[in-house]
Amino acid sequence: METVMAGDASDFEGGTTGNWGSWGSNKESAEVEEGVGYNNSKALALKNKGDGNAWEAQCAYTFDDALQEGKKYIIQFYAKSTSSAGELQFQYQNGTTYSSQGGYNTFNVGTDWQTFQYEFTIDKYDDVNRIILNFGKVGATYTIDDIQFGLKQEDPMHNVLAGDAS
Repeated sequence: METVMAGDASDFEGGTTGNWGSWGSNKESAEVEEGVGYNNSKALALKNKGDGNAWEAQCAYTFDDALQEGKKYIIQFYAKSTSSAGELQFQYQNGTTYSSQGGYNTFNVGTDWQTFQYEFTIDKYDDVNRIILNFGKVGATYTIDDIQFGLKQEDPMHNVLAGDAS
């Protein structure tokens, strides 16, 4: 994958959220904290007040340009939770009209660092330009680090090894 996230949008080492915005009735806070990240680095800490609907606490990144219809994308990140029953949900949407929503992949996040990855293709298309991590389902603090996001790069050797030399 060739990630389109860099600097604080990915690793938060500069001490900012890197244009990740957050909101929702269940959101207590979303801030970068020192020494809590993967390898004791800085990371994004998302605090949820209590159990509720996944969408009642959201953290989103809005891109300047829309994602491409029919293309496969990958998001990958490290995460852990203060709850062994932690739950994050990934989704995408048009950040202006809230249309073309999709994804809705759920990650079960425990108290130890784990790598999470999700691949998806934009099939409903109306200028999808936002990715979202919903953290409102289980009351906890979610620590997120080293986010990578971008187009999936197909391996050209896969076709050769499969017998397709074209």
